[in-house]
Amino acid sequence: MKKIFIRFIICALCVTSSTGFAQGTATADVTETFAAEYMPATKAHLETLRQIRTADSKLFHELREAGRLMETDDEKDYYSYKIDAINLLAGKIVSFMSREELIIETLKDLYFKHMAELVEADDLAMHDTKIAKEGNVWLADRKDCRTIFEKREEKPDLEAEYLVFDLLTHIKSSLPAPPAEGWSKWHKTDALVLRKVGNFWIGIFEVTQKQWQNIMGKNPSHFSSSPDSPQRPVEEVSWNDAIKFCQVLSGQSRITPDLLFTLPMESQWELAARGGANHEYSGSNNLDEVGWYGSNSGNQTHVVGTKKPNGYGIYDMSGNVWEWCLDKTFDSRAVRGGGWGSNARYCTVSGRLTNGPGCRNGSLGFRVVLVHSSSK
Repeated sequence: MKKIFIRFIICALCVTSSTGFAQGTATADVTETFAAEYMPATKAHLETLRQIRTADSKLFHELREAGRLMETDDEKDYYSYKIDAINLLAGKIVSFMSREELIIETLKDLYFKHMAELVEADDLAMHDTKIAKEGNVWLADRKDCRTIFEKREEKPDLEAEYLVFDLLTHIKSSLPAPPAEGWSKWHKTDALVLRKVGNFWIGIFEVTQKQWQNIMGKNPSHFSSSPDSPQRPVEEVSWNDAIKFCQVLSGQSRITPDLLFTLPMESQWELAARGGANHEYSGSNNLDEVGWYGSNSGNQTHVVGTKKPNGYGIYDMSGNVWEWCLDKTFDSRAVRGGGWGSNARYCTVSGRLTNGPGCRNGSLGFRVVLVHSSSK
């Protein structure tokens, strides 16, 4: 029923946005000039309404995409706030469109009355005050559709085994254990899932193309033309690019002032890769069970999380893409784990190579860690 209601609201919004508001703006030129000269408070209020509508419409379309994703997955509590947000935003955007219409129609009526000398300057001032007063009430209504996002300021339980950071809404949550159905579908979402290992958290998946695009706005990947490309690891990113991603992500997350996203140190990477066991590869002595490499990849990357995880529940630390590490070796940076074109010996938990910090190619990607800034 919720999904049907979402579709109904979306259709109503699309119809309203393509008809009602277009008719209102057709009469806006003369009346807005009139408002700017005789009713400046009303002119300013009209511009505020439009700015809000533009911002909320952008967020609405992002959330509509999240709703489309939800329709293809099992409906989880994790997505429930998105249903509420879509419904609230859709209703509020339609409401703001109608308020713009009302202001423009009021201005049009006052303009013609003023030209006919039926309305004097004092009357215009009274109308201006009335519209501005009503406008404050209308703007206060907007808080209803924003309260749903106040969760983003909640601090997750830093003692929990897993942290989940939604790259779309910046809402943070914590989980004591994996969900009952596992993490198998989470690579399709906007969520960055982090597993606590020692005193840091590390992404259970390599950063995907969709996640990169959500943060950086453009997808640089070579393997970006397949339907499942958004869930494949991002590649063609340099060490410098990966550091920039982490800096932007840290600025958006605001988990605590002391926590920031960065690349893993080699020691952190290897600790996570070993997964509490002594396997040759991350999670197994049989590379085909846990990784995409030269003998099974078909010379391309694959959707993250489709192979068996290691003992810590972390995926793809052997194969798929080489992963940048933070460590510096003279003018080079370490890469670990091997990639889709690698020989098996490079995909061991101890295997490593180095590259220059500006190097990019279709087998270089990364995963993030969340660390205390004092331990960076």
